[in-house]
Amino acid sequence: MADAYNDFSSTLDNYSNARKGLDELTKGTKEYQQAVIEANESAMALIEAHEGLAYSVNNEGLIEIDQESLETAEKEKLDNMQKA
Repeated sequence: MADAYNDFSSTLDNYSNARKGLDELTKGTKEYQQAVIEANESAMALIEAHEGLAYSVNNEGLIEIDQESLETAEKEKLDNMQKA
């Protein structure tokens, strides 16, 4: 169970870092487009790792995972790890 939580936490960190990286880039550039792809890959990894995450896709094609949904998922993973 600790591995599942650690994997989820690591994937969440990757997603958060990818999203933060977008803020430092200019929309419409190739670098921004590449960063969107990388952020979406991280988002999909999270979605696959935890069913039930609420998400949407914005007008730029960026997958946005609902923050409350992420917090709930992280808490569930942590609770499961502590029960093991």
